[in-house]
Amino acid sequence: MAFLGVDASVADVLLSSVSSGEVRVNLGDLSDGTGFGAECSLWGVDGFVSCPNDPDDAGCAQAIYLSSGNSKRAICSRDVRFASKAGALKPGDRAILSDCDARLFLKKANNGITLYTVNETDGDKAMIVDLAGAKGKITILNSGAQIAIEKDKITLGVSGGGAIVIDSNGVQVLGQQFVAACSTVTLGLIAGVPPPPGLTSALIGVSGMAGIASKSVTIAP
Repeated sequence: MAFLGVDASVADVLLSSVSSGEVRVNLGDLSDGTGFGAECSLWGVDGFVSCPNDPDDAGCAQAIYLSSGNSKRAICSRDVRFASKAGALKPGDRAILSDCDARLFLKKANNGITLYTVNETDGDKAMIVDLAGAKGKITILNSGAQIAIEKDKITLGVSGGGAIVIDSNGVQVLGQQFVAACSTVTLGLIAGVPPPPGLTSALIGVSGMAGIASKSVTIAP
């Protein structure tokens, strides 16, 4: 077929390479190994660069290319081998995929962007960064660890373990154990400042007169 006065055809992408930042492809027919063009420049959307995956037993990428004399330029490409990783896209949605677990989604319905991959060190459990504009919430998930950020609340937690909740009311620490490995610890304030050691010191050992005043832990009355 003709396109803007030049011939346009569909070919298999037999090889991809990058030269000085420019993606180049070898075009041909994968079924019999016939070559149509070598090191053809791959044109696409300005600002977005992709290098097609190599052929394998499942097939290969395809490209539409234009011929003008002996010159050939691939103007777009597609690869249906991993298209299913896009999931059920709806009108207005976008996805960036490749032949791996990592992918990026733009979802129109919740005005959101999601980054997804898997944690190969933990049985390929999900790793997600989700920005849900419609909910005003950011969620970061790495296997069993999660961080949720809202406009006035931050929650950090581990599945089956501890959690920290920070909001306008203060800070809550939840879990089976709490360790404060600090040189000084103060609980409460006196006239807006931390209580000084001495009468406000926590007691170490037995209570009463036999207790030893801590030099690093103080408690406001």
